[in-house]
Amino acid sequence: RSMKTHTGCAIAGMFAMGIHESLSPMRPAPVSIRVVGNHFDNHVIGILLKKFQTLIPWKWLRGGDWKEGWNAKSYTIHLENGSRISFRSSEQDVAKFAGDDLDMILGDEHMAKRYYIENKARLVDRNGFYRHGLTLDLGSISWEAKHWRENAEKVRVYHFTMKGNPHISKAGQQEFMDSLRHDPTSYAIKVEGREVP
Repeated sequence: RSMKTHTGCAIAGMFAMGIHESLSPMRPAPVSIRVVGNHFDNHVIGILLKKFQTLIPWKWLRGGDWKEGWNAKSYTIHLENGSRISFRSSEQDVAKFAGDDLDMILGDEHMAKRYYIENKARLVDRNGFYRHGLTLDLGSISWEAKHWRENAEKVRVYHFTMKGNPHISKAGQQEFMDSLRHDPTSYAIKVEGREVP
């Protein structure tokens, strides 16, 4: 509950609307954004799309409503300003990620390196931005951690902690932390947001 996903979607949404304080001046709208999750039904549609439905005011959508702004065939949100936000899943064949020229990629949770490489290639023509949020789970992020270390001068890594998050209940937070008191590895990952090999 560190709000990694929510923060990433908020940044992408503001960028698409042309109101992000640091990205939008560098790249004015319209922009093309791709959001990538790991499971299509549960993660992409069940979590990521729902975030955008609550974060983007419908008056900013093409036609001023969800019916006009959402294309269910291409899994794309179209904004009135010409920006678009498309959705993909790492359950899809990596070849499905080719072709687009994008201004931003928002990756959420761990995925195989081949998806990162193919998505990163979509940013070359426009010198776009890549933002990825993930939980540092027990060795499943081995290529990401190596990539961060090898590219420390180019990659910014932020660790989000559950502690002090004003958007979750203090009682629920404490109960969760207490439930992990005998599991220091899970506590470090889930509560403190630390990379634990």
